[in-house]
Amino acid sequence: MEREVLFMEWRGFILSSLERKGCNSKRLLLAICIEFRTNKKYRPTDKGLLKCANDIFEKHLTTQK
Repeated sequence: MEREVLFMEWRGFILSSLERKGCNSKRLLLAICIEFRTNKKYRPTDKGLLKCANDIFEKHLTTQK
C-alpha cells in the first residue's frame, strides 16, 4: 500500500518529465508503476521511486537505438 501512495504522489511529476523528453509517457508510466510495485530492489521512498523511473527510462532509451 505504501508504494501505491508514493507512486500516486509522484505520478504527475514523472509524467510531465517523460512528456518533456518526448516519450510515449503513458506506456512508460505504466512500466514504472509495475516495476516499482513488484521489484523489491527499489525501496519504498521518494529516492527509490525516482531511481526506478530513471532505470526504466534508461532501458527505454537503449531499446530505441
